[in-house]
Amino acid sequence: MINQEQTSLSWLDEEINSSVFSDRRRASRFKSLMQKLWRGMGNSLPFACQDNAATKAAYRFLSSDRIDEQHLLQGHSEATSQRIYALQGEKILLLQDTTTFGYHRDNPDAVGFAGNHT
Repeated sequence: MINQEQTSLSWLDEEINSSVFSDRRRASRFKSLMQKLWRGMGNSLPFACQDNAATKAAYRFLSSDRIDEQHLLQGHSEATSQRIYALQGEKILLLQDTTTFGYHRDNPDAVGFAGNHT
């Protein structure tokens, strides 16, 4: 029997399969980072990476001049296109969360301050 983590990791593999990097090591790092972020979904990068070395490696990877948005999104874009193509003629509902947060309060004494205030 396949457990839920294996199923979700295989979905993740499909999402990043079409990502193309000029170096196999970068592709491997990307896959490893995505697995950590997947397992730690909703958590900060340091929490998802679990240790200082992995966190530093993740930040270095993401800030590299050799990595850009296209590299990171290419596999996801391709997987999404394939899913849409497979549903030819079907209606597709696309959702986008455009939530914004305003931290300014007209009466901060009523709810407290947001941020660092002394």
